[in-house]
Amino acid sequence: TLIILSIPCFLFASDPANSFTFQGVLQDSDGVPISSTVNMVFKIYDSSDNILWTETKPVQIISGEFHLLLGKSVSNPIGFTVNEQARYIGVAVDGDPEMSPRQEVGGVLRAGVALSVTDNAITASKIADNAIAPLKLAGPNGAALTNGMNGQVLISNGDGTFRWGSASTTYTDQEAVVFDKSGLDITYASGDTSDAVTQDFSLSDLGSYGSSITWSESVDTGNNVVVSGNNVTVTRPSAGSGDAEITLLATITKSGQSDTKEFTMTISQLFAPGITGSVEVSASSESSFPASGIYGNGFYFAPGGTSLDLYVVDVRVKSAPVLQAILDLPDVTASYMVPKKMEIVGNNLYVPMCDGPTLAVFDITDPSTMNNSTTPTATISLSSLGSWARTVVADDTDTYLYIGNTGGSNIGRVTVADNTFTLLTPASGTFEAGEYINYKNGYLYGHGSNSGGETDLCYYDISGNTAGLMTSAGSSVYSIEFYGNYMFIGLSGSVKIFELTAPTTNVLSSSHSGTGYDIDFTGTTAVIDTGGTNISTLDISNIPSLSDNSIVNVASSLPGTSSLQYMATDGSYLFFLDYGITPVKVFVVQLVE
Repeated sequence: TLIILSIPCFLFASDPANSFTFQGVLQDSDGVPISSTVNMVFKIYDSSDNILWTETKPVQIISGEFHLLLGKSVSNPIGFTVNEQARYIGVAVDGDPEMSPRQEVGGVLRAGVALSVTDNAITASKIADNAIAPLKLAGPNGAALTNGMNGQVLISNGDGTFRWGSASTTYTDQEAVVFDKSGLDITYASGDTSDAVTQDFSLSDLGSYGSSITWSESVDTGNNVVVSGNNVTVTRPSAGSGDAEITLLATITKSGQSDTKEFTMTISQLFAPGITGSVEVSASSESSFPASGIYGNGFYFAPGGTSLDLYVVDVRVKSAPVLQAILDLPDVTASYMVPKKMEIVGNNLYVPMCDGPTLAVFDITDPSTMNNSTTPTATISLSSLGSWARTVVADDTDTYLYIGNTGGSNIGRVTVADNTFTLLTPASGTFEAGEYINYKNGYLYGHGSNSGGETDLCYYDISGNTAGLMTSAGSSVYSIEFYGNYMFIGLSGSVKIFELTAPTTNVLSSSHSGTGYDIDFTGTTAVIDTGGTNISTLDISNIPSLSDNSIVNVASSLPGTSSLQYMATDGSYLFFLDYGITPVKVFVVQLVE
């Protein structure tokens, strides 16, 4: 029988585990000290006799004494959870039963927890009264707070530091000015910083400690700001002239005490559209302005002319677009048969082809995987529609696709789920798609030759299966687009904006010079392909107040461009083909900030 007389002491190792030394004396039943190496098993228990930790190791005994370090193994540390719950330690030697009684560890072992404190673990009840001295608090300018004078109280400076003051809540005028100057800052309009100011902003005119604050321009050589009371009106420098650095001076005053504080900021110059990237393509021009569009990561266009194909340009990297593929359109055999309007539903691009006619479906999940050998995943026959199927548009739930018939009054409908085709014929009235159709709220809109030319706007009530005429556009219609309750009509020589006061009633709101071959929207800006060398913008933030001829040409600010066609926009970017330069290129332009 062995007897162990131990006195544990504890040395703490680095986080996250603690180790401790355990030393004692081992004797046989006759009280003779042991001198040999024995295997010892150590176990730590909680108050319910659950084993929290155990370790077995050989221990050298010399004249009955031993000294060892427990818990030092990286693979078997004594963690803080063990420390927190430990109540007893048990020892067994050379396979003998564990010695009894176990030794109580009490709070000694658990003292190791103090090496790391869990967030929010120290509450007010755990802090002794009078335990926090002033030297532990931050004073003004980051220095430790010194002992105050009798009767003074701690006062927050509002910035995480403290000072001594009188028991009253009043401050001297000088103190008020100092504190208000320290806490004074400028809050700019949303999205702006002192390094890039683009909008008007307001200033503080009263400090938290009662000081009055007045403002003036200290440095403003370009007259880019006007201070009126506590309001600042910003005038940005013209595009290309560079940013302007200005300084505002705040004067903080209270009852004869005064000080100043300067704030320097940068007024950003006005944004100008600029080319971010381009790529060479071997496309040509077609006078009937065929389809183009930006879908996901790709810019797709069917240029017509001698190129009876669909071009795919990967535009994920705006500074380095890539001509990814030139896809054959098998049912397009003449330039006037290339698609006028394509559509996308999910990851599928639907391309109408006059010959046949058919509707080709391309998977455009990832344009970078497409190449010249890519073929349609499906080809849907539109044979009963007629030979002038050039436009396709989806409804607002992407359930159906509608295909316009340029030369007749029928409408084709394809069910997206299974690619089935249905021919729709109005029970009353005539609907002719002409060169373009579009969809809004259960109605199709197009133009045709109801009165002898492609100048009439017409509608088709899908659920009622009726059609009719609307206010005449006045000239050949190239495009029909919607922005809210407004209908933008691109015509030969002008762009007209109509308000849809009812689904079948349109009232002219404004008219703008310049042919509208294509119209797209980005934010509150309409982007218009006006043909030739012109791409223009129109501010539509307040359509009812638009005056006639408000279009602004932006192509003139794009050096190196000539004849622009096949336009599309995506957020802040514009994509177009320039066929007037050699080699022909697709350009990417950052259009808005």
